[in-house]
Amino acid sequence: MEKEYKYDAFISYRHVEPDQSIAKELHRMIESFKPPKELYKTGKKTGFRVFRDREELAAKDLSTSIEEALQESHYLIVLCSKRTPLSEWCEKEVRTFRALHGDERIIPVLIEGEPEESFSAPLKDLKRGADESLQDVLAADIRPEEVLKKDFPGYETLQNENKGKLHELTKQALKLLKTEKYRILAAMLSCSFGDLKQRDKERRGRLILTISSLSGAIFLLFGIFMANAYQKAEQARQEAVQSNARILMKTSKDIAKEGDYLKSVLVAQEAMKSIGKNMKSYESLSGEESSILNDAIYHGGASTLTSISTGNKLTYIALSNNDKYIAYGLDNNMAAIADVENGEVVREFSGHSQQVKLLVFSNDDKLLVSASFDGSVIIHDVETGEEKARLEIPGVPMLTRFSEDGTQFFYVSFTSNTADFYVFDTTNWKEISKFTVAESVRFADIKKDGSEVLIALSENNDHQLTRRSMKDGSILEVIEREVKVDAMQAEYSVPYKTASYSADGESMLLFTDWDVRKISLSDKSLLFKKDINFSSTAVRPFIESPNGEKLVVQSYSKLFILDGKSGEIQDEVYFENLDMKYFNYNYETNTIIAFGENGKYSIWKDKVVVEDGLNYGGVAPSELKYLKDGSKLIANSHESRTIKIIDTKSRISAEPVYARVIANSNDSSKMILFDGRDFFDFCGQWKNE
Repeated sequence: MEKEYKYDAFISYRHVEPDQSIAKELHRMIESFKPPKELYKTGKKTGFRVFRDREELAAKDLSTSIEEALQESHYLIVLCSKRTPLSEWCEKEVRTFRALHGDERIIPVLIEGEPEESFSAPLKDLKRGADESLQDVLAADIRPEEVLKKDFPGYETLQNENKGKLHELTKQALKLLKTEKYRILAAMLSCSFGDLKQRDKERRGRLILTISSLSGAIFLLFGIFMANAYQKAEQARQEAVQSNARILMKTSKDIAKEGDYLKSVLVAQEAMKSIGKNMKSYESLSGEESSILNDAIYHGGASTLTSISTGNKLTYIALSNNDKYIAYGLDNNMAAIADVENGEVVREFSGHSQQVKLLVFSNDDKLLVSASFDGSVIIHDVETGEEKARLEIPGVPMLTRFSEDGTQFFYVSFTSNTADFYVFDTTNWKEISKFTVAESVRFADIKKDGSEVLIALSENNDHQLTRRSMKDGSILEVIEREVKVDAMQAEYSVPYKTASYSADGESMLLFTDWDVRKISLSDKSLLFKKDINFSSTAVRPFIESPNGEKLVVQSYSKLFILDGKSGEIQDEVYFENLDMKYFNYNYETNTIIAFGENGKYSIWKDKVVVEDGLNYGGVAPSELKYLKDGSKLIANSHESRTIKIIDTKSRISAEPVYARVIANSNDSSKMILFDGRDFFDFCGQWKNE
């Protein structure tokens, strides 16, 4: 009876590359190979066990564990390369195996060189053929084509000089091993290479067929299960989609109530994107979307067209002179311009390291100047976004303005106790002049022609309000303060709250807490004085029309429209349900829009409040700018970091129609009215009978 061995094979190899990589892969291949059942020696299914020494030992004699493994191994597989004969260890393993089991069960595998140079001395003694050729001893050959060439430098050279090439050739050798393994296994199973390869191919074919059949059955069952699960999941998905759409539709209606009709339409469209016609809620949701769209098109009041997020709590806005663009500070270090029509960002400008506070367009709208808290003032090309010039000016930017003819640029920066006034030539952006006011400045206003500036100090002293030259800061005039007597009969001087040059540049508008005065610059005469109380917290409680004909002033919750020349009150405006804080006036349309603390706003036009208590949606804006034609208002809220473009025109006629509805069209888009004499359609086109 043949002895049973613990190991089917012992792999002998040098612990160098590629020998050890090939030994490792051969070990895996043999142990994972399932021999055809016809070749089972015992008739029972079995697998192979292989011993592979994983450490290079330097001892002269074989260790006890290696000797025991050789004694318990049925076959010896020797990986032969040019460096194998140099290994005393590999040679001893072959000698020991020969002494224990003879020569017939030694399987050489050639990985480099020829047998004469790669076989160790004991292997060369195994010549079995009639002509005693070493080729008859060789069981497998896994030398790549490049290794067979005469000029191949050898694996040892590659290991020292070109590891990339060594790695590539190792991969090629392992690829050859996938076929050559059958020669090694054929020797171990005592069968032919071709027979073993064919039998293994047939076995794998049967295995694939079995797996395919089983997989088909599993997939069939899985498909039935998944079809049922998909149906349930689809129902759940549709319900979730419809539920989400209903939530979005409600949000859309809430947004419409706040006056932002454009956003409400966009949200309604988003709600309908995932709704299919086969869904239960399609009809009702589609009807709601149509209703929202109709409200947006035919609403009767002012509404928010769109919103722009600035990400900047300190930015002020600028309107281009052609009313096409809004400029604003963006995020922490940028500026941007957006289209007034739709709020779309046209261009972004970089270059600052801190937030942008002030912006101004040149008179021809070709340049945009941005001033930042980092002390830099950048002049940008509006069309290309290119930086045309850069000014480094210390302090907080407080005023930017171009002269009326566009040849000069004025800039004012504040520190805690001083204010610096600069004049620059816009042809080369060189400094023309500069002067400093070494006192705390409350406000300043530069005359349109750039010749002088009105400066009001925070301290109520003898020169609290002065006119100064923009060339050198010299005082042209000290504006006298009015002297009053208090309850204790003590005299005191009334400080100026704010002041401004008039629109025509020929006079000054002076404000205290109790009155407004207009004084001629040429002869210092008092043109008018109107006693009106102003809130102490209102910084700039007035708006003058561009031609100077109207002056609108705010007295707490009431507005007065004054004649710009005589100071006579022409209208009083009071918004009963509005705790007014900010307002703006458009002369072209004779319209006032006012905002309250609670985010509500109202519109007055031609002696009538035409819109009352409209919902702005969010924190009330602190900066308001009308387009020249009054069609839109740009509202900037510092607190919410949002700019809103408000359409101030009603979408439908505000004129009443006294008539009775006679009939509607099938789609409800038209109606026939009768006023007692004639019939006419909803557009007012008469159809006389």
